[in-house]
Amino acid sequence: MAQPNRLDSTIQEYLWEEQRSEVKRDFYIGRVYAMAGGSPNHSRIATNLLTELSLSLRGKGCEAFNSDLKVGVKTSNKPKRKSRTVDPTDEDFVTYPDCSVVCGKLEYYKDDRYTLANPALLFEVLSPSTRNYDRVFKLEQYQKIPSLKAYVMIDSEKVRVEYFTKVAKGQWLQSTLIELENELLLDEWGITLTLNSLYARVEFDEEAE
Repeated sequence: MAQPNRLDSTIQEYLWEEQRSEVKRDFYIGRVYAMAGGSPNHSRIATNLLTELSLSLRGKGCEAFNSDLKVGVKTSNKPKRKSRTVDPTDEDFVTYPDCSVVCGKLEYYKDDRYTLANPALLFEVLSPSTRNYDRVFKLEQYQKIPSLKAYVMIDSEKVRVEYFTKVAKGQWLQSTLIELENELLLDEWGITLTLNSLYARVEFDEEAE
């Protein structure tokens, strides 16, 4: 993770401030981190993804949301101390995934209607500055969400889609796609996403490849 912009925020303070913030910020153990903006390729992929998901989920009781909606991860079941000060045992994590899917009724993290608690699917578009953060730290945190069934990462610098699907409690299956002709199949939701559609209009830097 990047260096925090704030070190002593309670989760309640963060949620209140985030509704009024001009920049998106993540929260973890009392620390608040400002998130960097994305590249044109990042934005293209995120837009393609949301469009394809919205079409695929129509009439299926599920809904796709863009990166304006936060997701809260309850990572600790330890009792909280009755104090305003930051509790180091409270390791809740709040972030803005590039896309989230909820099936059925929306549930909210700490009753904050700007923050989801029950995503079934989460998607991140990987950039150079966030690749390790999304592939390691966020993966670990997202896998703690009881409702989550799949986590998908789409690289913005090359054709590569890496995803994890939950097969049992605490067990996840990892898969990788690297050809534009490949299809990402999320059978439980009747979703088929071709990499051609996800990478439509994306222009790769030849030197980066």
